[in-house]
Amino acid sequence: GYIMQTKWQPTQDDDDRHPQFQRQSKNLGISYLTPQMVNYHITNKLPIITKSGKDILKMPRYYKEKIFSKYERKQMAEEYQEINKLSLLEYSQYDYTKEVQIKLNQIRQHEKQNRENKKSTF
Repeated sequence: GYIMQTKWQPTQDDDDRHPQFQRQSKNLGISYLTPQMVNYHITNKLPIITKSGKDILKMPRYYKEKIFSKYERKQMAEEYQEINKLSLLEYSQYDYTKEVQIKLNQIRQHEKQNRENKKSTF
């Protein structure tokens, strides 16, 4: 099974154990990764997902691996580490409202385009 990395086979006739099986779904959430969404994330280098235009969530690793190359993921991680090197004082005094507004406007524009695209397809 898990340790052998091969399919488990009973070794004796009276062995009543059942082989292992997986409960997780394969490709769950793959419908999110439309060509438009992939293009949006690649052009903006945004490893985040928004829910209803308000809540900003960290992008799941599954999506990151599907969208970004290993090099791009490493590059984004380095950029975020640079940002995180700010001292506590600098961090507490920095005004992030401009960056947040820019990103929220980009997200709203993207969601508006998605709604318009959905309307035009029906």
